[in-house]
Amino acid sequence: MDRRFSELREKDVIDVCTGRRVGFLTDCEITPEGRVAALIVSPRFLGSPKTGVRIPWNGICCIGEDAILVKLPDGLPKEEKPKPGKGFFGLGGW
Repeated sequence: MDRRFSELREKDVIDVCTGRRVGFLTDCEITPEGRVAALIVSPRFLGSPKTGVRIPWNGICCIGEDAILVKLPDGLPKEEKPKPGKGFFGLGGW
């Protein structure tokens, strides 16, 4: 099935190793032959310290109806540990 880039930008990007949302698709790298080499994913929230994550094409596990499942490249933080005493939206522990 063919997909348009505009359709992919509407999907959540989720790391299959942690189940965590990585962000949303903002760009892609194209080879001189016209193939997609990598997806560029930006964090969902503005003001995040990350500027973007490059996910190579072989790191994409599945492009589904609602989400894009990926395996983050080695060397990237897999999961941020919550700070003690911080709960949902920083309103205290649960």
